[in-house]
Amino acid sequence: MRGDLEFVSIPRLVRMAAERYAAREAVVEGRTRITYRQLGERVGRATAACVAAGVETGDRVAIWAPNSLDWIVAALGAVGAGAVLVPVNTRFKGAETVQVLERTRARLLFVTGTFLGTSYVAALRGAARGEGHGVDGTVPGPGPGPGPGPAPSPGPGSGPRPGHRPDPGPGPGPGSGPRSGHRPVPGPRPRTGGVAAARAAATGEWADATAGRADVTGEWLGATAGRSAAPGGGRGPLPGLPLLRDVVVLADDAPADFRTWKEFLAAGDGVPARTVRARADAIPSAAPSDILFTSGTTGEPKGAVITHGQTLRTFAVWSELAGLREGDRYLIVNPFFHTFGYKAGVIACLMRGATMVPQPVFAAETVLARIAAERITVLPGPPTLHQSLLDHPDRAAYDLSSLRVVVTGAAMVPRRLIDRLRGELGIATVLTAYGMSEATGVVTMCRRGDPPEVVAGTSGRAIPGTEVKVAGPDGRARAAGVPGEIMVRGPQVMSGYFEDPSATARALDAEGWLHTGDVGVLDARGNLRVTDRLKDMFVVGGFNAYPAEIERVLARHPGIAEVAVVGVPDGRLGEVGKAFAVRRAGAGDAVTADGLIAWARREMANYKVPREVEFVRELPRNASGKVLKGLLRRRAEQAE
Repeated sequence: MRGDLEFVSIPRLVRMAAERYAAREAVVEGRTRITYRQLGERVGRATAACVAAGVETGDRVAIWAPNSLDWIVAALGAVGAGAVLVPVNTRFKGAETVQVLERTRARLLFVTGTFLGTSYVAALRGAARGEGHGVDGTVPGPGPGPGPGPAPSPGPGSGPRPGHRPDPGPGPGPGSGPRSGHRPVPGPRPRTGGVAAARAAATGEWADATAGRADVTGEWLGATAGRSAAPGGGRGPLPGLPLLRDVVVLADDAPADFRTWKEFLAAGDGVPARTVRARADAIPSAAPSDILFTSGTTGEPKGAVITHGQTLRTFAVWSELAGLREGDRYLIVNPFFHTFGYKAGVIACLMRGATMVPQPVFAAETVLARIAAERITVLPGPPTLHQSLLDHPDRAAYDLSSLRVVVTGAAMVPRRLIDRLRGELGIATVLTAYGMSEATGVVTMCRRGDPPEVVAGTSGRAIPGTEVKVAGPDGRARAAGVPGEIMVRGPQVMSGYFEDPSATARALDAEGWLHTGDVGVLDARGNLRVTDRLKDMFVVGGFNAYPAEIERVLARHPGIAEVAVVGVPDGRLGEVGKAFAVRRAGAGDAVTADGLIAWARREMANYKVPREVEFVRELPRNASGKVLKGLLRRRAEQAE
């Protein structure tokens, strides 16, 4: 049965999993081991606390924390109260997080206390007070790829660039104006009726799943119109964010104006169980479940709005194709803020009764030990993760024979890696895939039994119910073997970007096709090979880096007049950024490459920071004034 029809909503999925797999181990975190029944009880208590805190249907609830049991409970609890979850990248600095909170007008924030030796609470408070973007209290961006820090994460279906976003257009577009301090999402894209009609005519198999989706989404997100700001003259716990009424620290200590996790949960103990159940039961399949924020080539973040039904339908398919089954033990290294960690991890495990083993930080030796100790059977992740495990000098000391399923992507996957996973570790199922947040994370996927050359050389075929075409500039499908832009149409395609109808209109055409901005080739069997991208994005150890966003930050440096960033090859991370910078008049040699890089590390997530800076007198431009990035890439390659 389709996941959306079987479960309807994520809260009902949690309840059914608690009943169906009651005594089976659900989550393992250190010495803590809880069953599915206990997980259901904890999530119910978190939902009650959200209700007690005043969270209403359609409110946005953000979470800024690493993979943990508390993340799972807090997130599912918020969604159970009808909230729309906004996962925040743990590599973001305080200022970047404040921007997401402001954009979504988040009602409640869950935040970790201290992670990797740094206080996220201090980062948040400093940024909200405008104390700079990267001084004391900011969150360091741990190096991407294997090594200390949150693990890199391909999208759950990722080809060379998981989660690759189509051209977003400029920032938030016009939409409904503020109403009493709260602005609901406008119709996610114009021509809704035309798109729905075209979809119904062209793809009747799934038209029923998408009909009216935009209307329900807009209504749900607009349900809180008229909500007032926080009590006390419009001042919430963070200055400049009056609609953020509560900040809950997932720890035992919190500042006076925040609440601890225990205090928050205790406040909901008086909410009747029937109230919690009624809130969950009122959530329709077409209601939005989360907003997954991405950065665009213009540097402005965009939030892809995804529904409960889309999530459930897509990851029921993903679980089936991957071969996930009851009793599997799943080490979730991919960050929960990403679709690959949250949905291909937590949601998929709930569907199949697999045990979740959240891993907050990737370190090869730690992961090897967890695989051996917990008899891990499922380990999705980017190629760099698996490569580091295979190459670890002490690998032979760990029993890895329990591993059964690997799903990878995020970069071109070497055939040798596939052969080593199957040959040296005896892993029966090794799959690659391609996806993006705008398509609920999954577009194409290899199948079990595909030969190694298909797994290594392609991202597999369209998942059931999904259409994929490679098109020319006129939108017409091209023949097998001929490259063109990858376009996607299916029930998993987003209803639109959060409050950004202009960007939505550029990403989704009148016939319902999502324009990905990636260039690819389909073979005669429908296997997709992603070959290039239309835009300038590059991928650092599995994380998408957008030059325009990086350039905008670097341009704030007082000694820089202008700058252009391109991706250059890197043996460990696949690609890294290189900046071509023009010094501001009078700055002279006071602005150095090392100094600019050090400054950038305080201003942005580490994977975005250019690894190299070359100073130039001027940037090359064409007749219309556009920077010639192709020329800069060639110059960078020649310098290698």
